[in-house]
Amino acid sequence: MHIIVQCLAGISAAALVDSLTPGKILYSNALSPAVSPARGLWIEAFLTAQLVLTVLLLLRGPHPNKFAAVGVALSVFMGHMTGVNFTGTGINPARSLGPNVAMHSFPSTDWIYYIGPLIGALIAAALFGLLNYLRNCVEEVEDEELIADRDNRGL
Repeated sequence: MHIIVQCLAGISAAALVDSLTPGKILYSNALSPAVSPARGLWIEAFLTAQLVLTVLLLLRGPHPNKFAAVGVALSVFMGHMTGVNFTGTGINPARSLGPNVAMHSFPSTDWIYYIGPLIGALIAAALFGLLNYLRNCVEEVEDEELIADRDNRGL
């Protein structure tokens, strides 16, 4: 349901901006002429991965941060500043879908802005799972060492 609502919100926002501003829509995503579709796909994947990993670490990590919104905003800013000249920085399929629906145009490279974020989210989820697994292994070893140390002292 969240994905559907987010896509509808992206379409509605793009249609509203299109109706309020004159001329052609200038906020749709497009690959730079120097960027191949494969490179664009991986740029989108890695930019999305860094954003999703930031969200997971700040909000779902062992110590949720009360300043998580600042970290997420900085992550979005960093992603946009890094990728805007290469792909237009979609990092969210709803952000890419909205302008395309409002323009009634779906370029041949539009799939990059749907598949790239999916790949990036999967990379981030796998990395987050690996980090949690490693953290749990370290905590188990530390617990075992603490128990062994206590037993050696005769406590």
